[in-house]
This record gives sequence, structure tokens and C-alpha cells, in this order.
Amino acid sequence: MKKILLLTIAALFSLPVIARDFYYDGIWYTVLDEDAKTCSTKPNYDFKQINDVRGDIDIPGEVPDGTDTYKLTTIACWSFYGCNELTSVKIPETVSAIEFNAFFQCEDLVEVTIPASVRDIIENPFTLCGKLTEFKVDKANQWYASLDGMLVTKGLNFYGIIAYPCGRLGEYTIPNSISYIETWAFAGCNLTSVIIPNSVTFLNDNDTFHNCGSLTTVSIPGSVQVFGDGVWSGSDNIEEVFYDAEVPVRVREDLGCELFSDKVHENATLYVRPMAVEAARTTYPWNKFKNIVAYEFPIQDYYLVGDFNDWENGEENCKFTPTDNGDYVFDYEGRYCRSSRLRTALGKMPVFMAARHCRLMK
Repeated sequence: MKKILLLTIAALFSLPVIARDFYYDGIWYTVLDEDAKTCSTKPNYDFKQINDVRGDIDIPGEVPDGTDTYKLTTIACWSFYGCNELTSVKIPETVSAIEFNAFFQCEDLVEVTIPASVRDIIENPFTLCGKLTEFKVDKANQWYASLDGMLVTKGLNFYGIIAYPCGRLGEYTIPNSISYIETWAFAGCNLTSVIIPNSVTFLNDNDTFHNCGSLTTVSIPGSVQVFGDGVWSGSDNIEEVFYDAEVPVRVREDLGCELFSDKVHENATLYVRPMAVEAARTTYPWNKFKNIVAYEFPIQDYYLVGDFNDWENGEENCKFTPTDNGDYVFDYEGRYCRSSRLRTALGKMPVFMAARHCRLMK
């Protein structure tokens, strides 16, 4: 009997501690570790507004509850869902993670400030914030930055877009320093035209440009080799799609992957290179467009960014110039390299990769 009692007590102590919630100054919090005295904002799985915050707020890094004080380390998923009167938010220095859709559909949110401490941002925490015009990120942050007002990840020689400020209007050309675009990055944006640069090689995440009702023109470079499902889902007012590829990329039809809606396939015009017209008419999903038209795309400048062990390391741009015989010549600090094979790999890539196909020219 004594042995059974001891085993029962041991089992009770081994049970996981149920998370405890508490409320302070308009925000609900969840205790993460009672011993370490850490907490997160309360995750919201009911998709109803639970926090009462308005105007410009500085989320506190130290949160009192009775006689205890907890350090806020995480802005949890859906925490500020539907806080429509929130206009600006400053994340405290104690926070290291911001989870997906943490500020989903905060309709009046205009500005977000992110400190150097944040190292994990999961997908786009600011989806469908229709008035958001700028992200500010501490320059000391090693993992994230604000580039042209966008929230981007930092790489050695590249950036990836996590969130575009959806309150901006008109046309936008994505910078050549961008190499990939995350899930939901442009969801709900108010842009009318988006030009994707040839530095982007994949749009592998779903719903990247989801529900962009004002979007009428899309330009896709031939450098994109992978497309995810529903990249432009819900963006039903697209009228023109410019796809500059020598050979249209085939998307997995057997997996049911769709890039555009049926309405776009029916009403929009797909513009491709003259050499690619027949391939587009037989390659899924481009063959779903009712209107496919040949288009002479303008000659562009192409860049390589990265390190090359035989040259000086760095992040210098290497500018391509097309030659009469179809080769490309690029200049790196006064030294030249020619390669006809680079015609199939135009865009931004590490120099050491491109250098495999190059020989230095005197």
C-alpha cells in the first residue's frame, strides 16, 4: 500500500503543469515557466478578439501578476487578432519570437517596431493589416531588417521578404537584393502592379499574393523555377501576367497545384516570349489561360552577388552585358568573365556558383 501511495505521488509530480493565464493592462498573457518567470501573450485559437488595446502601444517586457513579475519572450499566434483600433506597436527587447498571424487583421495598424532581440518570426504575423505602411527593425538585429519598409530576413548576400506593408498603394518593383518571398508575404496588399526581379528563384510558399484585390498586373521572371500552390489565390482582378521564361515551368498537376484562380485564367492575358508560346499552350498550369500572347520582353541588366574564392570576397554587384554572339560578359572590379551557359541561369546567385561556368578574360 505504501509503495502504491509513493508511486501515485510520483506520478502526480510528473504530470505537466497546465499553463496559467493572467490579464494586465488590456492584454492576456500565458505563463511559460513559473520557475524562470517567463510568459507569452496568450495564443488565441478561438479567432475572437481577446485583447483590448487601442492607439499606439509599447508592449511591456516585464509584466506584473500579483506579487510576481514575468518576462515576456514570445508574441503568440493570433494574440492580437482583430484589434482594429491598434495603430502602432513596439515590441519589447525581451521578446525573441513572433508567431504566425499574431497581429492578423489589425485593420488600423500603421507601423511596427521590432527590436534586436527578435530572432524567430514565423511566416507573416501581420497578414491583412490593410493600413500598414512601414516596418522598423533595430539595425543591431542579426536576423531581420527593414528593407524599403518591408520586413525581411537577413542572409549573407540576400534577403527574403516576410511581410510587405499592405497599406502602400500603386505599383511596386521588388528589389534585386531579394532572393525569395515567404508565405502570405503580400497577402491582402493594395498594390496594382508587382514586378518580381530575376534574383528570385522560387515562389515555393502558398498564398504569397493571396487576396490582393487591387492587383491587375504581375511580372514573373524566368529565373523562378519552383512555384507553390495558390501563389495568387483570391487575386481575381489580375488582367495581365507577364512571364519572361524561355521554357515555362511545369507545375505538378497531379497534386492539384493552382497558381491563379479560374477567373484569372478566363479573363487575363498571359504574355510570354515568342519562342515560348507553343510551350505555354501545352504546359500546366500556363495552358489554363484562355489568352496567350507573344511579347518581346526588354533586355535587362542581370546581377550576381556573392563570394568567389579566386577574387576578393564581398558583396559587390557584377553587371551583365549581352554580346552580339549571345554570350554574357560581367564585370567584377575590373575583371571580366564570359559564359554562354549563363543564359540559362540569369539572375542573382552566389558568384562561386556562376564561376563554375566562367573563365576569366584578359
